[in-house]
Amino acid sequence: MDVSRYRPLLGVAALLIWIVSLALPVETDCGGLPIKGYLVLETGWLGPLGGQFGWYANLCMLWTIGQLLLNKRPEMTPAVVGAALALSALTWWRLPSDAGYSVLCERHAGFYTWIACAVLLALVALAESTIRSKSKGGTR
Repeated sequence: MDVSRYRPLLGVAALLIWIVSLALPVETDCGGLPIKGYLVLETGWLGPLGGQFGWYANLCMLWTIGQLLLNKRPEMTPAVVGAALALSALTWWRLPSDAGYSVLCERHAGFYTWIACAVLLALVALAESTIRSKSKGGTR
């Protein structure tokens, strides 16, 4: 099975999913308006100040998307680390603000779309790794 012809298509699909996640509402704090993904992307790098590292999944996701778009086999490490960091965002429950922290009350479609993109990329890397090892006769 020649997977190389599907890589750019998967890369475009993953990139579109990631972009859509930025346009959708991601979360609502108690008493506030929904916040869209692009606003979280702008400030999420500050997450470690509150013990949250999920934003850094974006770097791994974009790396893996780039590999797919360039028709290269995606590396397992960035894809799996990206999915793990994205899934760690499920522990996100408070938002920093000028007045301290506010509590996250609800997650929206953008949040889950973003996680789905990270999981998709990890699954693609895992599938390619499995296909590659089987083609080398790695099954014993």
